[in-house]
This record gives sequence, structure tokens and C-alpha cells, in this order.
Amino acid sequence: MGRMRRSIPFLAVAAFSMVMLTPICGALHHCGCRPLWSGGERYCNARSAAGPHCPWCEHRWLGGVSAGLILGGQLVVFRLARRRWDATASAAAALLALPMISVGVGAIAWLPTDYPHFLATNARERLGLPAGPIPCTGRPPHAH
Repeated sequence: MGRMRRSIPFLAVAAFSMVMLTPICGALHHCGCRPLWSGGERYCNARSAAGPHCPWCEHRWLGGVSAGLILGGQLVVFRLARRRWDATASAAAALLALPMISVGVGAIAWLPTDYPHFLATNARERLGLPAGPIPCTGRPPHAH
């Protein structure tokens, strides 16, 4: 079986995960991001004049790195599962890992920002965490 054909199951996982990235962003950051078919980033607080602004949408590089780490985590799960199971079961394992990987990557990307919300409104304050050096509050929105 060719390398490309063996990659198809994971490419399907990656495509699904990237489509789900905006609702994941909204769930993690309470920012207003929705599924692509419901407006996607159009409702994100990064479009508001006043902060706080979603870290993934305000800082595209942070969102891009997060997306890459999420896919990388899923690829690790897929490849580890392939040692034991067929491609379909391995793809299912990678899909099932999406929420856990997203929360882990999201937390790592959120900590160095000053954004207040993560999984819960005002999570930074509730957890007693200081603001990080990457600003997401009080800046005017950038052009989308």
C-alpha cells in the first residue's frame, strides 16, 4: 500500500479537526467563535473595539501554533494506535483525543497571555494566575 493511501485516514482526521477549530476556540476562550457554518470567527470578541480579545484570533501566530500542536498530538495518537489497530480504529482514537489535546494545548497557549477566560469565565482570576506578557486586553482590534 502506498504512503499516500496510508495517510488518507489521518488526513480525514486533520480535515475534521481543522473544521472544528473555531468552535473549539469558542469553547476554550468564551470568545464567541462558532462553527464555520454558523459564522466562524465573525462573532469573536477579537472584532470588538474593547478587550479582552481572544488569544488565538488576536494573535494569529498563537492560533496557528496551537492548531499545529493539536494536529501533532493527534498524529502521535494515530501513529501509536496504528501499532495495535487498523487505520479506521486509529483514526477514531485520534478523533476521540481531540478534546483532551485541545484543552492541553489551549492551556499552554493561554497561560502566557493576559486573556481572562479559559474554559470558565474569569478563570485567570479564579485560579489566582497573574497576567502573562502577551497582551489580549484593551488593544484595538486588528483588521480581519
